[in-house]
Amino acid sequence: MKYEEFLPSHNLRPYLERFFTISLTQEQPIRELIIPDGTHGILFVQQESFRRQSAFDEKDAHHLNKSYVFGQKSNAVYYSLEKSGLYCFGVKLRPNGLSAFTPVPANEMTDTFVEAPLLFGYQFKMLEEQVFGSPSIEQKIQRLESYFLEQLPANLDEHQRLARQILAFIHQQKGQVSIARLLEIFNIGYKRMERLFKKHVGLSPKAYCRIARFNATLFYQKKHPEENLTQLAYSAGYFDQMHFVKEVKHFTNLTPSAFYQQSLQAIGTHQRQSVAERFA
Repeated sequence: MKYEEFLPSHNLRPYLERFFTISLTQEQPIRELIIPDGTHGILFVQQESFRRQSAFDEKDAHHLNKSYVFGQKSNAVYYSLEKSGLYCFGVKLRPNGLSAFTPVPANEMTDTFVEAPLLFGYQFKMLEEQVFGSPSIEQKIQRLESYFLEQLPANLDEHQRLARQILAFIHQQKGQVSIARLLEIFNIGYKRMERLFKKHVGLSPKAYCRIARFNATLFYQKKHPEENLTQLAYSAGYFDQMHFVKEVKHFTNLTPSAFYQQSLQAIGTHQRQSVAERFA
């Protein structure tokens, strides 16, 4: 399998994290664990299909073969790449990125996905055809960037700006911050913050902080590979080993030893890399 990433243009980086391609050339099927990482995504699947399955319910599985928008994940999923010839092109949106391009509240997309034209409208259906018909990755990126630039509002919404500031602080603290502390720093009431996060992020502030702290363990693991799992748990601010085990199990349905030590293919490796970079 081949996985590649590409940075968006400067004006779109507050909303888009990266473009990527996935292609499967060998006959050997690949199964990847994709963890909750606080982002949304758009994926164009052409030339064969792939399977998306919940890590907690094997019956919750779907074969995808068009363009889709994926909301926030509160639990991990598996991507199964099954047929040689599979090619996917996608974009990972930042935690508050989706709400800049659609009036649909982000929490309505949490733990689900929808065909992209149903969310964005008929114009996106034409874009889908253009992306599928573009022969090079550069042309695909150019078409998608042109679309996003046209959709951006002239001025940043004050709620978007506040959501971005709070998210940046949570990342700076690597998820180790209480909701009470956030309310104090940003001089905001709890109900307002909860509405802000549901609309622009798709998760409650507490749920997002939990994901951020879990994600930050990948940063600590990358920075200190010599640390054992107990040291990793305390570095990430977990109360004790049992708390750490419970959280990892909650997000991945795996024990810490299985999750942090399992061998990874290209997608899982790059997802962990991008998560670690966010907290560097």
